[in-house]
Amino acid sequence: MPIAAEQAGVASPASGYRVQWARFDNTTGLSTSVGGEITVSAPQAQAPAALADNAQQFIEVQVAAIHPQFPSWTTPVTVHFRRVEQGWKMVGLVRMPDEPLIPRADVKRTASCAACARR
Repeated sequence: MPIAAEQAGVASPASGYRVQWARFDNTTGLSTSVGGEITVSAPQAQAPAALADNAQQFIEVQVAAIHPQFPSWTTPVTVHFRRVEQGWKMVGLVRMPDEPLIPRADVKRTASCAACARR
């Protein structure tokens, strides 16, 4: 995990982060991209405005760090959030080894987050 490695003093900060947002249907496991992949310089990113009006209860974001000394950091993590009264709550985190950030068509199947509904 890039930030933990930075805080432990064993790695310099990542030069950026690649982020891809999506609507997520927890029942079917399908995600639909919202906007294109973006690159940010800090370990935080603003969700697209289209997700703020999301009628669905779940969103998904894939995040990969960019660092020349740690190519494995380009393997994305997929994070699922569920709408709660105060905004969004993280309910799932999936690490898929050896897969690059997945360019999406309009819809793609992801790892199921059925357990998310129980949180």
